[in-house]
Amino acid sequence: MVAQGGGFCTAGADDRLPIFTAKDQRPTNGVLMKTIPTNPHPIKLCGMMRLADVQAAAVAGAHWVGVIHVPQSPRFVDQQQAAKLLAAARQDGLTGVLVVADMPAPAVVELVRAAQPAMLQLHGQETPDAVAGISQALSQQGLAVPIIKAIAVDQSVTAERAKAYAGLADWLLLDRAKGQGAAIPSPGDSLSPAEWVAANPLGDLPWLLAGGLTAENVATQVALGRPHGVDVASGIEADPQQHPGVKDLAMMQAFVQNAAAALTGLSP
Repeated sequence: MVAQGGGFCTAGADDRLPIFTAKDQRPTNGVLMKTIPTNPHPIKLCGMMRLADVQAAAVAGAHWVGVIHVPQSPRFVDQQQAAKLLAAARQDGLTGVLVVADMPAPAVVELVRAAQPAMLQLHGQETPDAVAGISQALSQQGLAVPIIKAIAVDQSVTAERAKAYAGLADWLLLDRAKGQGAAIPSPGDSLSPAEWVAANPLGDLPWLLAGGLTAENVATQVALGRPHGVDVASGIEADPQQHPGVKDLAMMQAFVQNAAAALTGLSP
């Protein structure tokens, strides 16, 4: 499952995350060492399909942008388009995240080699062993990139299950369980990701809050879940049902402005 905006907000070069690619790193004992983004409160705008929307994300002040290479997603882009979008992200000073799901390690290696993302997001049912295998395969090929592991949370998911990825994934992303349509569920729905983490603290593990976020609800959800960063896709689209992946600049600006205020307002 793929995770899922007016004010004006821009970020200067000093506010952006550096770009991390294989050529930026120095091998140690023949194994490429990955560098972890240091921005404590990244704002990720996901589901990019158009070059103009990547440029708009930079104007809006985002830190990361996501490109989805999952065939089941309505925001799927093929390898060639993913590479173009990620190259545009690098040019615009953004950290480009390539989103995949349940791909075997050799296929991930070839895709990362071709698309050259700054980060990799595993958004399927990957086990801790699978994440470790993908990370090792990438490092052995000189393609080490930071890894985000997405977890769809509901009442059946325990903190221990999420913490099993500590040391394997560099970030976690907590998404709504399949079938939930908003970050704030209706009575009888599963817990929202923010509610889940409030009941299942993750300690110092860095994580992103996702799942139905919008400019209108992001402050409330950040205050509840206290994430390190946020991720949005459909919440920055004017018509996600009819035109998924077509972003709205005003909605992006409003989301980034509200998310940044909420994240920086969290006490240590």
